[in-house]
Amino acid sequence: QAASELLGKKDLANQSFVDVFISLQENSYFKFDIEPQTRLPELLKHRQQVTFYAEVGHDDLRHLQLVASTTANGPKEHQVVITVRDVTALVEKTFEANVMAGKAQRHARELTGLAELIDISSILGFRLEHVYQKYLDKVNAILEAQSASIYLYQPSIQKLVRRATTTHFHEHPADLELGDGSLVARSFISKRPQTATNDDEWGNSIAVPISFHSKTLGVCVLSRADRRFSEHDVKILTVATSRL
Repeated sequence: QAASELLGKKDLANQSFVDVFISLQENSYFKFDIEPQTRLPELLKHRQQVTFYAEVGHDDLRHLQLVASTTANGPKEHQVVITVRDVTALVEKTFEANVMAGKAQRHARELTGLAELIDISSILGFRLEHVYQKYLDKVNAILEAQSASIYLYQPSIQKLVRRATTTHFHEHPADLELGDGSLVARSFISKRPQTATNDDEWGNSIAVPISFHSKTLGVCVLSRADRRFSEHDVKILTVATSRL
């Protein structure tokens, strides 16, 4: 009865298990990781125990574990026993654990990358071009960005001028007017981080002001195509830029 309820079949008695699984596979609510109606007879013929899984439903997804084994009654005859277990809670816990492990690994990489930023100037001396480039390469890696640039304000021309970049196709302009309303200009004027999405001309980007004490010197901007930057990314780039 419990198996009938889990499989959504009112009465499993006197039905061929092959017919049962064929009807389940034809149901869009059921997805198996193997084709039970073809694989099970072959495997059970050699009296192997087979464990397989099913996803049931669409929005309210459940996970079932099915174990098929044989019990020999004679040299040729055998019975097949199939047990069905709802393992939804276990699968969800495993998924959550994997997500947490992924976050922990990412945070470890971020902390390591930020620690390495401290040593860049001592390793490279004060050749600013090398320092900037190394910084951008490291920040790109930490935040998994495709493009990064450093803009510094030039009072003589009243523009933000790109001093270093990892771009290859001029994704970030060479210079920017303070009044053009761009992501970088907004960050410089407001002295606050700014983010943009694909709806903006900058795409998925993040800009953080470069400051020394109370003076804003420029802006560090990162871009990537695949996803938006999060509030956590803003915090990481803010810490990295404060080192610069």
